[in-house]
Amino acid sequence: MIDSAMLRIPVIGTLNRKLQLAGFARTLGSLLNGGVRIVSAINTTKGTTSNTAFMKEIAEVEEGIMKGDTLAKVISRQKYFGEIAASMIAVGEDTGMLPEMLLEVAEMEDQECESAISSMTNLLGPVMIVVLGLIIGFVVMAILMPIFETSAMVK
Repeated sequence: MIDSAMLRIPVIGTLNRKLQLAGFARTLGSLLNGGVRIVSAINTTKGTTSNTAFMKEIAEVEEGIMKGDTLAKVISRQKYFGEIAASMIAVGEDTGMLPEMLLEVAEMEDQECESAISSMTNLLGPVMIVVLGLIIGFVVMAILMPIFETSAMVK
């Protein structure tokens, strides 16, 4: 339940989903490149994620594959896998280059994560300046208010 909520938090959840998807795609692509059968590869990949909600979706993907659906079709039905990733995987299946396309998905998701983290750190500087300004303003007011009150009582 907590893992599911972590994937739905606006900024952090998106970043977490992308990281989970990148790990899934990279691991699955590497296993398929090594000649492992897809069901075994997905089962192995399921154990590499730390998020239980994402793990459940991978289990649903595994079940769909065992029923005879394509990887892209099963992934497109899941809520934590992206639409772009499903499209890229469909192209990989159609061209016979699924492992390479999975590695491309992983690379794309990693780049998006790096971009998002860079944007967040760039925004952090101005936010810290505003927060420190408010703290300093509060301290100054806490020091000056008693002085103004005593000077008003003297008059």
